[in-house]
Amino acid sequence: MLRVDSMSYAFLERDRAVIGNGLYEMTVSLKDGGLLGLVNKSTGAQYVLSPGKPMIYLWTLLSDKRDSGFFANEGESYKVRTPRKENFAGATSSRDNNLSRLVLKYSFLGGIRVEIEFRAEKGSPLLEARLQMFNGCRDWDRGRVVAVGFPELHGIAIGGSCGDNVLVRPNRFGEKIVDPVEKAGTYTVNLCYGGYASMQWMDMYSRLGGLYLASYDKTLTLCELESEPDLETETMRLGIRKYVYVPPGAAWTSEPYVIGVHTGDWHWAADRYREWAESWMRRPRIPEWLKESDGWYGIGFHHGGKRLYRFRDIPEIFEEAVSLGLNQVQFWGQMAGPCRSCCYRFYYPDPRLGGAEELAKAVRQVRKQGGHVGFYFNIQAFDPMLPRLPENLNKLVPEHVEIPGWDVFRRYAQLHFDGSYVRQYPGRPGADWADGFRIMCPCAQGWRNYLKHWILKYVKEYGADVIYLDQAASPPVTYCFNFEHGHVHHGDVVKCRVELVKEIVEAVARVNPDAVVVVEGNGDAIGQYAHVHLYTSFSTQTRYPCPEVFYYTFPYYVIFDGFANPPTPETIRNHYPDANKELTFEDVLNKIFLLGLRFDLCLYRRLRINDKLAVYFRKVLNLRRKVKNYLVNSRFIDDILLVSRPRLVEAKLFLGEGFLIVTLLDIRVSRSRFKLILNVKPLGFKAVRRALLYTLESEKPLDVDITGGKLVIDVPPLNGLGAIIVEYL
Repeated sequence: MLRVDSMSYAFLERDRAVIGNGLYEMTVSLKDGGLLGLVNKSTGAQYVLSPGKPMIYLWTLLSDKRDSGFFANEGESYKVRTPRKENFAGATSSRDNNLSRLVLKYSFLGGIRVEIEFRAEKGSPLLEARLQMFNGCRDWDRGRVVAVGFPELHGIAIGGSCGDNVLVRPNRFGEKIVDPVEKAGTYTVNLCYGGYASMQWMDMYSRLGGLYLASYDKTLTLCELESEPDLETETMRLGIRKYVYVPPGAAWTSEPYVIGVHTGDWHWAADRYREWAESWMRRPRIPEWLKESDGWYGIGFHHGGKRLYRFRDIPEIFEEAVSLGLNQVQFWGQMAGPCRSCCYRFYYPDPRLGGAEELAKAVRQVRKQGGHVGFYFNIQAFDPMLPRLPENLNKLVPEHVEIPGWDVFRRYAQLHFDGSYVRQYPGRPGADWADGFRIMCPCAQGWRNYLKHWILKYVKEYGADVIYLDQAASPPVTYCFNFEHGHVHHGDVVKCRVELVKEIVEAVARVNPDAVVVVEGNGDAIGQYAHVHLYTSFSTQTRYPCPEVFYYTFPYYVIFDGFANPPTPETIRNHYPDANKELTFEDVLNKIFLLGLRFDLCLYRRLRINDKLAVYFRKVLNLRRKVKNYLVNSRFIDDILLVSRPRLVEAKLFLGEGFLIVTLLDIRVSRSRFKLILNVKPLGFKAVRRALLYTLESEKPLDVDITGGKLVIDVPPLNGLGAIIVEYL
């Protein structure tokens, strides 16, 4: 029977342990530590449909008993240790004023001692947990812990069925999966933080309540967010795996984990994570020109295996950007590398494109006109064929230019548990030059120095003021088991990656304070330093895109989105699953406008002034500029406050000081007037000073009505896009 008082409590009773407060109650088996139940007291919903599964597992290395330092001669590199009854060592409970504690104890391999402490505080919807481990195992060969899975919540189906459950995850920009069990096999089970996962949280909810699972880890240890469907029980397993190294004789204490029980949808979870992030993360310094930026015009010097442009074409390409309404150009493929590659890993300017002097001359010309120019770098990949360059380029690169060699750089490479190198793109079509790049460890100082050397050369000598870091907050991100790089845990790679971006940003700023660093993907901690996140939400990354997730959680980050990773009809359809029309690149622009993001106009081809897409882009950009002063001084709040809108009319809200913006996208085949209803009671509306509607063609005042805290807006027919500004007292 549930306790209903508001105080926190924890107690042991017969064969179960209980911890909770007035908002939730969790029950654990005293036979083996398995999760028996989790109840939302506000709604009465039971979250655990299939009880009794363990809440923890360990990975331990398997050794071949040689002194090579490498492992996995037994067919697998690690063993998963899931606790059985004999591993459970008991539980204790206590209460101190408004805080109650439940401690679960385990023992593995005769000496690996684990204690998990849960803390329930009066009135808090968050159940906090910490894990302590001491490895007293005497078997060095099989007793090295290399990963900890906790908390592992098996058998989750809120309200008894996953049919109406919605799983929201930080898969890059965000992902929203309705009925995640039914959609098993259509999404990635594990999201690696720093790559697939942009944040350390996820949420599953229904009308009966929500379950928030997060790691509040300021050390940024590499982790996997696990969300695995169980097709036999038709439930979900939600968990977190940390890549920590705890050999015999060592100890480890985790950073806090939280399990949140709530009502409402995923926005509640995002609010909690933002609160934690803002308690210690700084906000990035954004140069004034970037605050006003509407995006960039992107071009590749190569495409389809052919050289299309030379460095001397850069000023002309910039003029095309200006004709589109942009003052920033971003280039791929400027480096000495194969023509079929936009993204080679040796950064001396390609002599066949004009060489370093011609590049610097062209960049200076653009910068004198007030333009901004950026180039490509990869934060982690290296070609093991170096110093031998492809396509006889060694004959063209000046002798004084040092070409790095694999004989030195292999020392900086990331290693798997078995000692093999971490590779990127092996077997990719056209990769006959080598069997893939090698992933370098961001903790290795030699690699950091090499990357910073070339980036600073572009800024100092060539005049670039935009640096694009590919894969900085995007897959692949893996652990590194080469401890000669100085990291304590093989999961320190995320922390080192963030530190490396910080070093690059600071070094670039010392040369040019107005220069910016752009990262591919998006990340919470890396966003403290990076100036721009490149979303690529229209590429083939998920069937269930929800770019609102990251932007709502971190609304003060600058985000570009669009075409750099090319959209396809299928990926555009993922953003418009209910649209009853043929979708085009214009729909990509519409969605970017709707979300208030900046435009990534990188089509790998040049847009002429009268191209259909160019004409439409200028219209959308003109609409954005009409409301831009409001956008840059407001906060994205998604559809919070939205009460009613017609089907196939999307509306997104932005909140500023004394004003509200509503961006609109009408994808109905037959467009007509409609009413938009907002709940403005939380804003303390006294009166509306004015309301204006901006469209692709015009702007006009609107009549609005406030009744009972509801703002009712009568919206005339739109030609697709619109924006409403409501200034209030």
